[in-house]
Amino acid sequence: MIFCMRRKSMVFWIGLGLCAVLAGCGSRDEGKIPENVEQEIAVEHSEASEEAEADTSYAEDYGLSGKQRIEDQSFEVDLFGNGTVNFVSYAPGEGENAYMDVVFALQNSDGVVLQMLEGTREDNLRAAAEVFDAISAVAFRDYDGDGDKDVLIIAGYSYVQGPDAGSGFSEVRIYQNTGTRLALQREVSSDATSALVEPTIDSVLGFLNVPYAEDSAVTGNGKGFREACAQALWDIYAGKCFPDGRAMEYTGDGSDLDDNSFAIFDVDGDGREELLVNYVTTAVAGMLGVVYEYDTVNNCFQEEFVEFPTLTFYDNGVVFAGASHNQGMSNREDFWPYSVYQYDAASDSYEPAAYVDAWDAAYWETDYNGNAFPEELDKDGDRMIYILYEGEQEYYLDGEEYQSWRAAYLEGANEIAVPYVPLTEEQIDALR
Repeated sequence: MIFCMRRKSMVFWIGLGLCAVLAGCGSRDEGKIPENVEQEIAVEHSEASEEAEADTSYAEDYGLSGKQRIEDQSFEVDLFGNGTVNFVSYAPGEGENAYMDVVFALQNSDGVVLQMLEGTREDNLRAAAEVFDAISAVAFRDYDGDGDKDVLIIAGYSYVQGPDAGSGFSEVRIYQNTGTRLALQREVSSDATSALVEPTIDSVLGFLNVPYAEDSAVTGNGKGFREACAQALWDIYAGKCFPDGRAMEYTGDGSDLDDNSFAIFDVDGDGREELLVNYVTTAVAGMLGVVYEYDTVNNCFQEEFVEFPTLTFYDNGVVFAGASHNQGMSNREDFWPYSVYQYDAASDSYEPAAYVDAWDAAYWETDYNGNAFPEELDKDGDRMIYILYEGEQEYYLDGEEYQSWRAAYLEGANEIAVPYVPLTEEQIDALR
């Protein structure tokens, strides 16, 4: 693997401090009903056509009559080790309550229901302001390490009433394979939903601390992307060298390498996953948080963004990057200087937008040029003002003005929960 490098972000303010992962596709065998699962009375079906439907009265028993099968999120899979079953996703029917939720069923090849999966809401009805939109991902992965495929689902919803009307959100569902049936893990599903603003299968697995074990079905980077990530990460882990050849000043004894972390995640929203690395096992001044994009033409990594690894990414492309040291004019524990970057889709890069510092009169009576603290600007009387550097412009703002300025960058944006995992041999090998 040849690694090329095009550094897209420069040191700023110098001197200021499985998408859906499908599994289990194979020959179509008659599904066997697992032991301990309630068996319903068999129903005669027409053999006149491969598309003949199951007896409608049987479907009505499970509330499936009239529902819409979601073909691209329904799969044939061996879950229990005794033959394939059909995992079927059903959207609400046109005549149903507008707030009816999606449902999932395990069925055999004749359409006989083996299990209806437990829903997240009572009577399978969403809250009065929520409606089901679509299933964005279904994956069959052994997240608990017991050898059986579990089921991970990401469903999308929209708000149709209230202050959030017109916006949407995603919900994570995690079903554990008990060996005979799928059991909803309600608490961990809720925790994952709360933690992951825009969940993907990879980010859910990261939340569950599961090693990356399979390529995503769609990464936008080609099949060799994960292998290239593995090689780059191994060079960092074992060779103490970034893909551009830059050596690291490693200060540990070899036992702390898992303090570093990485993620494979589309953090900039361009439809392609990036490789993110946080390298912290060195002197503070040498710590780095890097975003690498993958050049599929030349099969190499390009540095899209680099900063000190105290990074907060938002889904509108904004990044807040904390400074390595708090050596400005405040020195307060409740404020830390930081840079602001904005992702530019046209150049596929993060552009510097601002740098923020503060002045605490109790810490510095005068600025670097000997000017006295501007009492007239301190409207709230807390003896603290904020200093903004935007390009060549310098601004002094009081607390309320500063909060309004900051909110303007984040209006309508949500923080991205990047699914970092420790940089370990196990995690790297799982990519190969």
